[in-house]
Amino acid sequence: MSIEKTEGIGAAAWITSKSRMYAEKRLRLYDWVAHLLLSWLSLSVIAWSVVRSSVENGVLIDLYTAILSVFVFAFSVIVFGFKFGENAAQHRECYLRLQKLLDSGASLDEFTQQYHEILAGYGNHGSWDYESVVLSLTLLNKREGQERAMQGKDGSSIVWSWPMLLKHVVFGLIFWLACAAIFVLGLYTFILIFLQVS
Repeated sequence: MSIEKTEGIGAAAWITSKSRMYAEKRLRLYDWVAHLLLSWLSLSVIAWSVVRSSVENGVLIDLYTAILSVFVFAFSVIVFGFKFGENAAQHRECYLRLQKLLDSGASLDEFTQQYHEILAGYGNHGSWDYESVVLSLTLLNKREGQERAMQGKDGSSIVWSWPMLLKHVVFGLIFWLACAAIFVLGLYTFILIFLQVS
């Protein structure tokens, strides 16, 4: 008996697989952005340190250097602790195994057992990733027949909601504004360097 991707446990496996794809994509983005921002800030600290050695009264410059260095250190420790790249790789491995299971043609009992074994071997994705799937497939990319693929275990339709959309917009803005603020901090340092040199 073939497992339908649109009903019951098949739908759960399909949605889980899609959610893990979105989790991998999100974590890779975080990893990439964190790498760029850390490199940018580190470069600004190094440039600032080189310039401060040529300034006579450098008390404020030393204080700024210390604060910026502590910020870069704390930011790098926090980023390292989240292990974005490692978690992204685990989500990728999980969704590839789920896709293989969905294509396997296993019986319902085998499918259910393997599905739960796969999930037990990996960390869970966040609700953000599940909501990203829902928003992408039911709001942003709605196609004929897509509604059937977006059904829960009980057969009820999975649809987007305004609070879900608002949450994604607000947190997306916060993320990108925080990234812009960190970029501006590095830019501000380079402006100070230019003012000191000229």
